[in-house]
Amino acid sequence: MKLLVFKRNWADEFDVQGAKLMSDDRYALWLKAIDSVARETLGWHFGSNEGFLDETVHELMQSVTTTNINDEEAAILIKCFPRINNEFGWGNFPCFMEICTETKEVENYWEHFNR
Repeated sequence: MKLLVFKRNWADEFDVQGAKLMSDDRYALWLKAIDSVARETLGWHFGSNEGFLDETVHELMQSVTTTNINDEEAAILIKCFPRINNEFGWGNFPCFMEICTETKEVENYWEHFNR
């Protein structure tokens, strides 16, 4: 199981943070999908006027750290933060697959998610 944490400062005013859990299989598909759109420019808004604009997926990914955790640790996180285990995660975690152009890898990722 993987714990992904997004943490980035916005305009030296506040930190934007979020997290999500992924199985190892899903994480492998996610990395392939991310790699397929790494150079794509995007704009990700997380507030009414706040967002990270004109950056590539690769640049935004620099703010994501990944940690291996066991099933017991994952269960505790899910109990405390139930949304951490869904596609959108807990807090502000970019849903890269939603804001990126569809590629075969992105399609494979969504197909796996919808099983």
